Amino acid sequence: MQRPGLTRYNAGNMTMGTGMRSYLVTLALGALAFGMAACQKPGTVRETKGDEPDGAVTILFAGDFSYGENYGPGLKLVKKRGYDFSLRKLAPMLRDADFVIANLETPVTDLKESPYADSKAYCHWTDVVHTPRAMNKYGIRTVSLANNHTLDFGLPGLMQTFDVLGKAGITVFGAGKTEKEARAPFVKDFPVGGQTFTLAVFGAFEYSRSYDKKYSFYAKGDKPGASRLSAKGTGRVIRQFKKENPNAFAVAYPHWGGNYSWATKKQKKLAPELLTAGADLIVGHGARQYQQFEKHDGRWIVYNLGNFMFNSPGRYKMLKAPNYSMTAKLIVYEKGGKLRADMKLYPILCNNRVTKYNPRPLTDEEFEEALGLQIQKSGDPAAFAKYVRRGKDNIGPFLKIQIM
Repeated sequence: MQRPGLTRYNAGNMTMGTGMRSYLVTLALGALAFGMAACQKPGTVRETKGDEPDGAVTILFAGDFSYGENYGPGLKLVKKRGYDFSLRKLAPMLRDADFVIANLETPVTDLKESPYADSKAYCHWTDVVHTPRAMNKYGIRTVSLANNHTLDFGLPGLMQTFDVLGKAGITVFGAGKTEKEARAPFVKDFPVGGQTFTLAVFGAFEYSRSYDKKYSFYAKGDKPGASRLSAKGTGRVIRQFKKENPNAFAVAYPHWGGNYSWATKKQKKLAPELLTAGADLIVGHGARQYQQFEKHDGRWIVYNLGNFMFNSPGRYKMLKAPNYSMTAKLIVYEKGGKLRADMKLYPILCNNRVTKYNPRPLTDEEFEEALGLQIQKSGDPAAFAKYVRRGKDNIGPFLKIQIM
């Protein structure tokens, strides 16, 4: 008996009904798609164009920034080459963005002696004239001070940092004269199309018992210092802010993780708790190298950008760490009457022994290695390939993810 809707195939006159033709075409297309998928290597990241939507606002998140004058090579470099030298190959990236946020990992002070000189291995300082001038020149006008060097010259060094950067028109967050001030986010409105995009960035420094008890780095009550990172404390501030500003886009910008290492168990435990508190995105720094990035319950965790421009000799080869860090460019645009956002992650070469203190975007060959490491460390190549795209623009090769 003939099934309803099908015309019987007649071998004699080689004719068939439209239903059978559609059925066979569907089978053929399915087989073709299966064959193409079978030929595609698992974890292969597909290409995307480098174009950005007209009218988009771009916000660049950079990692750790320091001229490293406290290190012998860093001081020698700025005396001989000046304060433009180590930024020259990153300058196009900085100037391409509408707004730049970085982690300034040093007090800006001319004090001569640190109270921790005998007990802390590296006490950072940077020039009170040349550094702010260079930061302004290259568009680094907003910085987090929530890190393990911002109080290297004690409270006097921190107070001078506030004063010098304030007079230079550079906004700071992540540290303050009180705990409330230190925990307060940096907030800025950006006009995008006919709408307003409100960005809130929460700077915080991972808890360390020695930095608390020995060096007294964290703000507490009316005591000045850096914002302490915790699920309870940082989470409470994010949750309250989002309650009062439900349409704001909240970015957790923590200084965390082990030096020259991939994401730790502690980071992986804390990150989802920050998302639960209301963070829409996490962009970390502090590990000297880039770390994994992953999607969790519809939102992204970029565990670590690593260094941006950090003039220390480094220990990449000795510790067998990758030579790569990265920057993260948030691209916000209007589409269909709604605000949308993508993010481009630009891997950069950060090992000063290789770059001769000139960090830069990667060559195509370096990018393949950097991408391969990310896929390997992701733990799920199929998911990585599903959500991540690769491309190249006027800045260099990048990885792209959809944020909202």
